[in-house]
Amino acid sequence: MNTPVSRVETRVQKISDMCAENALLEIPCYQRPYVWPARDVEKILQDIRQAMERGQKQYFIGTLITASHGHKGGHHFGYELIDGQQRMTTLFLIALAYSALEPDSALAQFARRPGDASDIRLNFAIREQVQDLLRSWLNGVLPPALSIEDPYVKCLVTGLDAASAFLTAQKERGGLEAFGNYLFNCVQWVNNIVPPGTDLNQLFTALNTNGVQLEASDILKARLLEMVPARQRMSYDAIWQACENMDVFFEDNLRQVFPDADWQDYNYHALKKYKAAKFKIDESNPISTPALGIQDILAIQAVQDGSTRLYQPLIAITYEPNCAVRLT
Repeated sequence: MNTPVSRVETRVQKISDMCAENALLEIPCYQRPYVWPARDVEKILQDIRQAMERGQKQYFIGTLITASHGHKGGHHFGYELIDGQQRMTTLFLIALAYSALEPDSALAQFARRPGDASDIRLNFAIREQVQDLLRSWLNGVLPPALSIEDPYVKCLVTGLDAASAFLTAQKERGGLEAFGNYLFNCVQWVNNIVPPGTDLNQLFTALNTNGVQLEASDILKARLLEMVPARQRMSYDAIWQACENMDVFFEDNLRQVFPDADWQDYNYHALKKYKAAKFKIDESNPISTPALGIQDILAIQAVQDGSTRLYQPLIAITYEPNCAVRLT
């Protein structure tokens, strides 16, 4: 009896395809912050412009690994970004900056949520304050006061500023519309969509990328947090961060992560046992390194060259002429 073969569906996609599918982009609960500096945002924009000026029909930005949710054409269809969230967030920021200059353009639609032009296409599972910030930018409203020194927000701000400056200069030199059309129709990536029911732990073991390498503590942290009730994960994540940062005094870490705690009432014995009432999280202040779950550790972003390599300790990979990927 033959065992059914699971397939990773592989597609070449463009921004125009995402808009045609009405697809949302989901950033998982414990994905790491957006970390591209301004120079990397400028570099990808320069490379895309050079490709356009050379007459290249396509410009590839690398590969994604995603899990799809919902049904195509439905209001809740989207891709959970397992690998590639840095690049896709960068494309989103570029579209967001472009929408401020050309709000009725096709590219501007990539920044907007299908069915709700006042909301954003990018969805952060538990980062509501980041969601509100990006939504404010989309609608031309001054965002609420947030510390841009926090890594989760800082790179989003500098990335958007870099994209805005580049596109404004492009408009002044002429050719902004052509550049926007090229971004919308010619910038491509390979989307590897894992099949439903994929054993993500097993896939993580088999996955190797050229991106940031995880520490063993990241994996331990993810496994431990899976056992914590969802409503308490942010608090435990913050406590973990306070403990793992060895660059400053532990007390300073705690004061930064839990600014509302009454430290006059604390002593050694008070800290020996977790009490939710004493460790309240200020959710308007994004913590710097959100926890990674096993789902999100599958592939850490290969920023350098966009390549993703699968090797075989547990899963054999074969590529077939129809572009499907066979997992056995």
